[in-house]
Amino acid sequence: MGLEKTGVSLEFDDQGEPRRMRIDTILSRLKSDRFENLHALASEALEKWSRSGNDPTVLRGVELT
Repeated sequence: MGLEKTGVSLEFDDQGEPRRMRIDTILSRLKSDRFENLHALASEALEKWSRSGNDPTVLRGVELT
């Protein structure tokens, strides 16, 4: 999905459905510093997932770690 550069990866269940979005990067609560914030990374993941032709409602229900 192209999110690996941002430190975001998806884990899938046995049926191939996404079950967890994992974020392995330094996060910030501030928009003004150089680190990514959780909202921006999750939004980017949702956008890329949707552009790949996947149902966005499926990704909205995954566990975030």
